[in-house]
Amino acid sequence: MPIYLTKVDKNTLPFISLLATLALYISIMLCMWLLDIHARYAFLLTTQGFIILYGASILAFYKLTSGFFARIIAIAALCSWSFLMHGFVLLILYPIVLFVIGVCIKNNVFKGFTLMGLKR
Repeated sequence: MPIYLTKVDKNTLPFISLLATLALYISIMLCMWLLDIHARYAFLLTTQGFIILYGASILAFYKLTSGFFARIIAIAALCSWSFLMHGFVLLILYPIVLFVIGVCIKNNVFKGFTLMGLKR
């Protein structure tokens, strides 16, 4: 990640990163509209992991902001995210399971367990 995208403002809000993400999102939507790319093809190109990260960034934004309008924006973004999630049905379980396994490994939940005779 470029270093300028990691900067936060005085309220520890990654404002530049959020603006860059918004600009990227708008440019993708414009390209889809101008080139007449159907949404089903865009969903095929988008992985479930990106959708999970998008949801996590919305939750982080909600947690870090305190203004009324910022909260309204975060809630609206969560509604749009839930609409995206609705289309995946059971396919979304794969990245969720990977996320839970990653959290468990980070917190040493599997300490002492072996996988195929290999110790961590």
